[in-house]
Amino acid sequence: MKKLCLVIAILLLLPSAYLIAQEWSAAQKEIWKVEEETVADIEKGDVEKLMSYVHQDYRGSGHGSPLPIDKTIFRKQVEQLVKTYPARSLFLQPAAIQVFGNTAIVHYIATITLKSVDGKEATSQTAYTDVFVKQGDKWLIVADNGYELKK
Repeated sequence: MKKLCLVIAILLLLPSAYLIAQEWSAAQKEIWKVEEETVADIEKGDVEKLMSYVHQDYRGSGHGSPLPIDKTIFRKQVEQLVKTYPARSLFLQPAAIQVFGNTAIVHYIATITLKSVDGKEATSQTAYTDVFVKQGDKWLIVADNGYELKK
């Protein structure tokens, strides 16, 4: 069992080790900075700033709904998260960033720790894929998908 855990840990770290070893383009760095800023916004509970990175035509899946959700529902979910879990911590591990002109695809693993108002704490890992489009000089998330990894 210990060997299996070690193998899984190594496999989870390989993508981030690969990205650390490679040089990112200016666009990849810019997009990853947006990912980091959105995490900071969630941790601070700054819903307005977070939503400024979400495209008006946003659609996301894997948010507790069998169908894609839109920006309005996503906002309500974030507001509920901030209200229910006043203490939030997120750590992102990049796996891949691809840029195609004004479109980018980002794959990463998020380790999320939430502490509810009644003091209960839960940690999970979720694999995400985010799709960005660049409008003017700003990268906006237009689609995403996340699924929780089994413990």
